[in-house]
Amino acid sequence: MLTIDRLRILEFRGIRDLCIEPNGDSFIVLGPNGSGKSGVVDALDFALTGNIARLRGPGRGGVSLRHHGPHVLHRDDPGSAVVELKVTEPHSGKSATLSRSVADPKSFKLEPDVPEVRDAVDRVALHPELVLSRREIIQYVLAEPGKRSEEIQALLRLERLGEIRKVLRSAQTKTKTASDSAAERVRTAEDSLRRHIDTPELLIDQVRESVNLQRLILDLDELPELRPDTDLAAGVASGDQTEPAFNKSSAAADIAAARAAMDGAFNSAAEALDTLQSRIANYEAYDGLHIALASRSLVESGLGLVDGAVCPLCDTRWTDQAALEEHLREKLRHSEDAASLDNARSTAANAAAAKFQIVVSDVVVPLAAVGKGVGAGEANNDLDSVRNLFAGASQRLASIVTVEELDQLRTRVESMRTIANDAAKAVSSVVDERPDQSGVANAHSFVTIAQERWSALRQARSAAAGAVAAATAAKAVHDTYCAALDTGLASIYADVGERFAGLYRCLNAGDEDSFKANLSPSGQKLDLSVDFYGQGMFPPAAYHSEGHQDGMGVCLYLALMERQLEADFRLAVLDDVVMSVDVGHRHQFCSMLKSEFPDVQFIVTTHDEVWARKMVSSGLVAKKQQARFVAWNVNDGPSMMEGADVWERIGQDLNQGDVNAAAARLRRNMEQSLAEIAEELGAQVPYRASGGWGLGEFLNAVKARYGKLLKDAARAANSWNNEDASDKVKTAQKEFNDAKLVQESESWAVNPAVHYNQWENFGRQDFEPVVGAGRAFLAIFTCEKCESWLHLSGQAGSPPESLRCGCGHQQFSLVDK
Repeated sequence: MLTIDRLRILEFRGIRDLCIEPNGDSFIVLGPNGSGKSGVVDALDFALTGNIARLRGPGRGGVSLRHHGPHVLHRDDPGSAVVELKVTEPHSGKSATLSRSVADPKSFKLEPDVPEVRDAVDRVALHPELVLSRREIIQYVLAEPGKRSEEIQALLRLERLGEIRKVLRSAQTKTKTASDSAAERVRTAEDSLRRHIDTPELLIDQVRESVNLQRLILDLDELPELRPDTDLAAGVASGDQTEPAFNKSSAAADIAAARAAMDGAFNSAAEALDTLQSRIANYEAYDGLHIALASRSLVESGLGLVDGAVCPLCDTRWTDQAALEEHLREKLRHSEDAASLDNARSTAANAAAAKFQIVVSDVVVPLAAVGKGVGAGEANNDLDSVRNLFAGASQRLASIVTVEELDQLRTRVESMRTIANDAAKAVSSVVDERPDQSGVANAHSFVTIAQERWSALRQARSAAAGAVAAATAAKAVHDTYCAALDTGLASIYADVGERFAGLYRCLNAGDEDSFKANLSPSGQKLDLSVDFYGQGMFPPAAYHSEGHQDGMGVCLYLALMERQLEADFRLAVLDDVVMSVDVGHRHQFCSMLKSEFPDVQFIVTTHDEVWARKMVSSGLVAKKQQARFVAWNVNDGPSMMEGADVWERIGQDLNQGDVNAAAARLRRNMEQSLAEIAEELGAQVPYRASGGWGLGEFLNAVKARYGKLLKDAARAANSWNNEDASDKVKTAQKEFNDAKLVQESESWAVNPAVHYNQWENFGRQDFEPVVGAGRAFLAIFTCEKCESWLHLSGQAGSPPESLRCGCGHQQFSLVDK
C-alpha cells in the first residue's frame, strides 16, 4: 500500500517543527510519557486519513480537529498546521510527497501526482486501523461479544453486512408485531360476530343458518353459500334510518361478554403490575444503578484508554495499572448487573402493557360500541376515560422506574375497574330499557349488524393474511441472509483464528506451544475463547495475564490486517502497544514481527528504553532508525536526541570543523544519557522544581551512586567469600576510576566549546579526546551485549538486590550473607 520515507510536522498538535526519516524501514520513536510521541502518531494518522482518531469518539465533547489539531500557539491559524509525508508505493516503486493541512483536511496535495501513489493514498484513507494504540486492543480481545463483532467487522470492512443484518432483524420484528396485532384484531372481530349470532363456535354454516332464519322473516331469499364477499344484508331496505343498527339481544350478548371478561382482564393487569413492582423494587435497590447504566460506554472507553496507573477519566493515580484496570472491569460488571435488572424491568413493563391492551379490546371496546349505539351518555364518557387511561398507561409503563410512580398508576388503574363496572351497568340499563323489537324490526337489525361484523371480519382477515405473508417473508429473508452470513463469517473467522493462534504460539514459543483460539460468530456477536495450558477454552481475561492479553491483542490485530489487506499490508503504526509484554517474551515478540511480517514497515512508539534496545538488538529496527525524545515544552515542542548514531554525527561535525555543533550534540547526549542512568541507579540529583538539571549535577550524582553501589557489591561478594564476584567488582571499579579520571580531565572543554565566542579556540584534534572520554564514560554503564543501561533490580519498596543489565551478562549482587 504505502511505506514512509520521511515525516515533516509543522505547528501540529504539540509539535512546532520536526522531521524524522524512516526511509521505508521500521522505526522507533522513544521517549518518556509527555515527550511528544503521540504527536508523531497523530501526525501520521492525520496525513494518511485526514482525521485524528484520538480526537474522536466518546468523551471527546467539544474537541475538534480544526480547533485542536493546530499547535496551541497557532490555534487560530489552521493553515499553519501541516504534515508532509514522503511515501513510496512498494509495488510500483513510485514515490511522492503527500501534504495535508488542518485548514482543509479532506484534501491533500501530491507532488509529483503519481497515479499509483494517489490510488494507494486513497486506499490508505479507508484504513485508519493502520494506526493502533494500546487503548484500542481491548476492542479486539476484552470487548463484549457484540462490541467485538462490530469492531472486527469494521476492520475487515464487513460492517455493511452487520448493518444489513440489523435492518433485516428490525424488519422481522416490525412485521411480526404487525402480524400479532392483526391476529388480535381478527380474534376480536370473530368474537363480535360469534356473540351476535349466539353460537359457541364461529362456523360458516352456523353463520349462514342464523342469517337465513332472519332473512326468511324479512321475506328475503336464503343465502345458498357464504363467501368472503357475500352481502348478508342483500335486499334489506335501508329506509331513512339515521341511527346505527340496534339489536337488543346482540347488544345484551356484547355487554355480557364484556362484563364476564372484566374481572379476569383487570386481575391479570393487576398481577402484571405486581410483577413489575417486584422488578422495579430490585431496580431501585441496586445502589448506583443509573450511574452504572449511564457510564457504561464511558467506562468501556476509559478501560481502552488506560496507559499507566493514572485514570484517564478522572486523573486519579492508582498503585499500579493492573489495579486500575481491574477497578474499571468491576465497574463494567456492575453495569452488566444493572443492565440485567433494567431488562427485567422493561420486560415486565411490556407484559403489563399487553395486559392493559386486553382490558381495552375485551372490555372497553365492546361496551363502548354498544353504549354509542344506544346513546348511553355519561357512561360513554366514562368508557372513553378508561380507554384513554389504559392507552396512555401502556406507553408510560416503560418509563416508570420507581415503586412510588407505579403505586400512583396502580391506584388509577384500580379506580378504572370501578368506573368500567359502573359504565357496564349503565349501558346494560339503557339496553334493558329499550323496548323489544317486533320480529321484522329485530330481523332487520340482526341482518344489518351481521353484515357489518361480517365485513369487519373479512377486512381483518385480509389484513392479517397480508401481515402474516409480510412477517413470513421477512423472517425467511432474515434467516436465509443470516445463515449465509454466518457461514461466510465462520470461514473468515476460522482462518483469522488459526493465523492469530499461530502468531501467538510464535510469540510464546516454549510456553504455549499448544495454544489455540476460537472466534465464533453467533448472530450479531463474536465470541473469543482461547486455550489456557490445555485446561480448556476460556475468555482471554479469565486466566491470562495482562501481558498475555496485550500480546493476544497485537497478534489478533496483525492477523486481521493481514486478512484484510493481504499483500497491501505494508505499514503499521503501533503506539505503545507492547508496554505490558513481559521481559521474557520481548525478544520473541520482535522476532515474530521480523519473521512473520518481513515486508511491513512498523513505526513503534514506546517509553521503555529496554524495549527500544531489544527492537534494535533483535534486528527488527536498525540502530539509526530511531527518534529519541528527551522532553517537551509548549514553546518548542519535543526536544530530540539524534538516536543511536549520535557518535557518528558528532564525528561528522568534527570532520566538517564544526566543533560548536559537536559540543552541543555531545552535551545533549551526555545530559540525556546521564539522566537515564541516574534514574536506573537511583542516583540523588539535587531537587529543582523547574526540572532544569545541568550536566555537572548528573555527573556528580551518577559517579557518587555508582561508586557506592560497587562498594556494596564488593562487600556482598566478600561476605559470601565469592572470589570470582570479588574480582569482577574490582575490575569494574578500576574501569570506572580510569574512565572517571579521563572524563574529568577532558570535560572542562565541553562548556567553552558550546558557546559561540569560545569555539574558535578549539580544533578537531582538541575536541576528539573530549568526545572519546564521554563515550568511554557512558560505556561503563552499558552492557556490550544487549546495549541496555545497568539498573537496580529487586522487590519494590525493598533495598535493591542486584545491579545488572537487561540480559544479565553484567550482574553484581548487592545482598550480604
